[in-house]
Amino acid sequence: MLRELTLNVEETLYDTLMPMVEKQTIGNLLAEFVQTRFTQRSYTQTELEDGYKAMAADEEYEREAMEWCNGLMNGIDDETR
Repeated sequence: MLRELTLNVEETLYDTLMPMVEKQTIGNLLAEFVQTRFTQRSYTQTELEDGYKAMAADEEYEREAMEWCNGLMNGIDDETR
C-alpha cells in the first residue's frame, strides 16, 4: 500500500535533485535511500559464524587487532583511580 508524504526541502536541494530525476521517480529514489540507510539487515547464525571465522583467518587483521588491544592495556596499571 502506498501512502502520500509531503516533504519540504531547501530550494538548493530541490534545484539539485529535480534535473537529475523525473518527477515520477523522485519517490522511488527517496524510498530506496531510506530503505538502504535506515533498515537493518539481520544475519543468520551461520552467516555470523562464517564472518567471524573469516576475520580470525585473516592474520594481518588479527595482528592489528592484537596490537590495538595491547595498546589499550599498556599503562592501565599506572592509571590514577
